[in-house]
Amino acid sequence: NIRAVRNGLSLSLRRCLAKTMRSVSFVNRVELKVPGNVLSHAICLGDVDNDGVNELAVGNVSGSLLIFKGMTSRHPLCAAEGLGLITCMGVGDVFSCGQNHLVCVNAEGHMYAFHVKDLVRGDRTPRIQPVFQQRLPPNTRTMLLANLGEDDPCTLVLGFTDRMVRAYQWVAGDAAVTDLLVVGKFAQMD
Repeated sequence: NIRAVRNGLSLSLRRCLAKTMRSVSFVNRVELKVPGNVLSHAICLGDVDNDGVNELAVGNVSGSLLIFKGMTSRHPLCAAEGLGLITCMGVGDVFSCGQNHLVCVNAEGHMYAFHVKDLVRGDRTPRIQPVFQQRLPPNTRTMLLANLGEDDPCTLVLGFTDRMVRAYQWVAGDAAVTDLLVVGKFAQMD
């Protein structure tokens, strides 16, 4: 008797799922080769070079950061090396200067901010250097770059493996953010 109820429930559940499930076919697809393993939060889609078009940024556990642009090329627009085990990334105006920066954080707590601009594809992938780096608490799992209030500057919210959440905002120093000069630090919010 119990088996009949289970089989009837299973059959009705299958019928319900069959009515609600759809298949999706993407016409255009791109396969990109990224060496090594990639964590789920180390993939980011955003306007990295401030041209109004989104780029795909991917970081792996070996410390390589690759930025891909467009659907026509399988080769990265630019790359960075030696960043440690990259756990999460985000794109946003973290310095409140009106331009997006790519921010990546590794497992050891090193945060790197990259300003990507005026890159032209060539035979070799150009290497980019961080314009800012800061040591934050280790074991970051996820990241969010957002304006938490209407008039607030962009906030860097980090989630850690010990279930702690910390929010940071840019505190400018004596000079403002320029092309390759960043003076200040990220301070934890209360």
